[in-house]
Amino acid sequence: IMLQCKAMICSSMFEGWGMWLTEALACGIPCACYQYPTFEEISDGSGMVFMAKYGNVVDLERKLGEALRHNKNKKDKTYRFDKIVKDMKKLWQTIK
Repeated sequence: IMLQCKAMICSSMFEGWGMWLTEALACGIPCACYQYPTFEEISDGSGMVFMAKYGNVVDLERKLGEALRHNKNKKDKTYRFDKIVKDMKKLWQTIK
């Protein structure tokens, strides 16, 4: 299902793990979400994550538009499963 998406959006005001973001990046799907520390850590300057001001629905809508325009339908070769595992371990260690 994700591979058919043009963009992903998360309108949640709280997200603990960001697994949806990790999976979307692994599939090369641009994402729109609120600016949240977990998402900033996962995106790590990928250029595929468009973050709206926290709680600003209008800004989130704008960021979704940017994500849709950015879509290249290409898998991000720099975001492999082994990188996902490494990033998730790093994230887990920061919350222990």
